Amino acid sequence: MFLPFRGSLTRILGLLVLIFILLSVNILPARELVWATAAGGEGDQWGQRTSIGPNGEVVVTGRFTGTIHFGEGQQNETVFTADENNFCFFVAKYDSDGVFQWARQIVVFRRTGYPWNSQVPNAAFDRSGNIDLTAVYLSSVDLSKDEPDAVTLNAVSGSADFFVAQYNPDGGLNWALSEGGEKDDGETNLAVDGQGNVFLVGSFLDSVAFGKETSHPVELVSTGAADICVAKYDSEGNFLWAQSGGGKADDAVKGATADADGNVIITGQVTQDAIFGKGQPNQVTLPGFGEEDILIAKYSAQGDFLWAKGIGNAFIEAGMDVATDSENNIVATGYFTRSAIFGEDTLSTLYSWADRFFLAKFDPDGNSLWARQSTGDMMSNVQGLCVDVFKNGDILAQAFLMFTAHFGQSGSYDTTITAIPDTGGMVQVIYSAQGDFLSAQNVSDWGYSAEFAEIDLNDRVIQTGRFTENITFGEGESAVELENRGGADMFVAKFGDVVTGMTKSNNLPQGFRLLPNYPNPFNQSTTIAFYLDHAEQVLLRIYDIRGREVATLINKSLPRGWHK
Repeated sequence: MFLPFRGSLTRILGLLVLIFILLSVNILPARELVWATAAGGEGDQWGQRTSIGPNGEVVVTGRFTGTIHFGEGQQNETVFTADENNFCFFVAKYDSDGVFQWARQIVVFRRTGYPWNSQVPNAAFDRSGNIDLTAVYLSSVDLSKDEPDAVTLNAVSGSADFFVAQYNPDGGLNWALSEGGEKDDGETNLAVDGQGNVFLVGSFLDSVAFGKETSHPVELVSTGAADICVAKYDSEGNFLWAQSGGGKADDAVKGATADADGNVIITGQVTQDAIFGKGQPNQVTLPGFGEEDILIAKYSAQGDFLWAKGIGNAFIEAGMDVATDSENNIVATGYFTRSAIFGEDTLSTLYSWADRFFLAKFDPDGNSLWARQSTGDMMSNVQGLCVDVFKNGDILAQAFLMFTAHFGQSGSYDTTITAIPDTGGMVQVIYSAQGDFLSAQNVSDWGYSAEFAEIDLNDRVIQTGRFTENITFGEGESAVELENRGGADMFVAKFGDVVTGMTKSNNLPQGFRLLPNYPNPFNQSTTIAFYLDHAEQVLLRIYDIRGREVATLINKSLPRGWHK
């Protein structure tokens, strides 16, 4: 049990506490560490996205405040100092052994009086080792700030526009362009196919223009509020085509991927009467089941609309990320409320206000193969955020969790994960290619959180995130301790393909109940009450805010009933 507080139990007044009782704690063995490294300094630095190159190299994108040091002690050590008046991001490259190669700074300028937060750039390698980037920005953006090849892009009328850019393997800026309309464009993402072509996906209001400086510009016009757009460029940044889709209310793209044939698959959210493939023989209207539904859609390499699926009910659902396997099957993750029907699989929950994780697989034609979910009580919220596929077809997904959730096979959700109090945390789950549950584990703890995960060509898992105190990855001779420099520092790590790891599986009895402690806040003492539906060994400990044990209050078997 954790009862976190600051300082001594007898000296601190007015403490707000959070309670956890751990019954039958199962700590899995640490996964194999290949390497781990960090970048930090004064202020906060977060790694939030990764991409893996053709030779195992890794690029990390994230945001920072204060200063950030890359490759400390190396000849190419790089230090950036944030502009406190604007949004500052980094793009950093590491080789396959985790050795720092280079970093570039991106600055998005704020617009006075405009309450708008900028997006961390998404990145993707092409087969030649170039790195393509995209994000939505407001007013103007400096790419490769303070470098000889720095470029400043300006948004149309100072609104929020897209940028897409490419860095060569040595960090030089190959090209950069801005696309957008008179009104704000929404969050963007990208995918790169096997030929190095780049797909830019996002959402727009009213209208958006692509290829404005080419002989074949395309203007897309929305059918209602915000619509979805997909645009394709070749490896040199030349515009090829653009398509749109949407309905009467706001629609959005969250994730995109390209399959082995050069088709692009997107996932996100759609609302009522969303039209895709307008004017094509296979035009489809997704009627919408309520507020926002899960979207899965596919376009050919030539820009032809192929198919779209809307999945949901009367509440809010979203697809957040999508990937493909070696046979061009599609896997998607995200969240749903109340219910969602994927072919023959119906996912459901009793609570209309609680998000549930989903993982679903489709064939190349969009037919549903299977779908899986998390379960939990009315407080449990789980949103799938990223997904990737191992060489054998097994699937790794990462989700954000608040409170407690259960994972497993349908009807037997016997793996329980509890999140960090207050902030929540990340959980990583693995299912087989056939949809069998394999594992679930926390990838967050006090002072540590893995924000994003991806699989390399050798089935090793790359993670990036943040840590707020010294942290050790791995065990024994291969262990690596990363030193925190203050605030939140960025880390990136590579792990072996056998996922076990830093997990606690807390198997609570089905009838277990925990009441809020009272008084709360408290002065020197508080009461903790809990109920057991059968006799159980109970370990109740108090920890301070840094995770240090202060006292053990209970360590014995207790009978069925209420205890305090």
